[in-house]
Formats: sequence, structure tokens, C-alpha cells
Amino acid sequence: LFGFSSEQLELLLSSCSFIFEQAAYLATPPAKLGDELLKAGVEEAPATAFGEVWQQARSALASPATSFHFN
Repeated sequence: LFGFSSEQLELLLSSCSFIFEQAAYLATPPAKLGDELLKAGVEEAPATAFGEVWQQARSALASPATSFHFN
């Protein structure tokens, strides 16, 4: 899919899942999520995209945050 090997795709999806799970668990505001990703070395476009997705979906994804998993 999109030229990724199955291992690369699994790593990508697992990484995205981890980011959103941590954001939910820590009740991270969307703007702060983007800022923290930038500080961690993520490029601006993906960091902004994570923040925007989190802004739109966090209420659905973070309830209840401590027991939610994307798996």
C-alpha cells in the first residue's frame, strides 16, 4: 500500500496509534500535540496534520482515554 512494505506500514500505523493514545491519556490539547511533535523532530506538515486530526476526533477517541486502544 502506497509503496510501503508490510513491515513499514505496520510501523507507521503503530506509531500513529501510539501518538494518539498518548495524546488521549495525557489529555493533550491539539495545538500542544503539534508543538510537541515539532520539538521531537517531526516535520511541520505531519505535525500540523496530527494536531488537526486530534482537534476533530479527540472527543470520540479519548472517551474513556485510559482504556481506549486503536488495535
